[in-house]
Amino acid sequence: MKYVIAVIQSHRLENVRDALVGLGIGAFTAYEVRRFGDSEEHTEFYRAAEFSVGFLPKTKIEFAVSDELADRAVKALRDAATTGSVGDGRIYVLELARTVQIKSGRIDADVAAL
Repeated sequence: MKYVIAVIQSHRLENVRDALVGLGIGAFTAYEVRRFGDSEEHTEFYRAAEFSVGFLPKTKIEFAVSDELADRAVKALRDAATTGSVGDGRIYVLELARTVQIKSGRIDADVAAL
């Protein structure tokens, strides 16, 4: 199993959701986050003054997926999230040793049900 974590531009979340659901990935967790780093910079205005802000609003999504579906899920996620601009985000793919369903205690639950 793989655990996929992606930090994307927030306005691309609906596209990503549709792409993942189209692959049969019906559940994932999404967070509003703020990202700092790289060459990204964001300008905001407060009381008619312009400020350069290093932290940018992003959306972080996480989901577990079978090894067989992982590459297709990453490609679909990337295709749905990309705008071709700086700051599109990043996808991380990690090995997932096991899952444990809290209610039943079942180990290595079907990742599609997570």
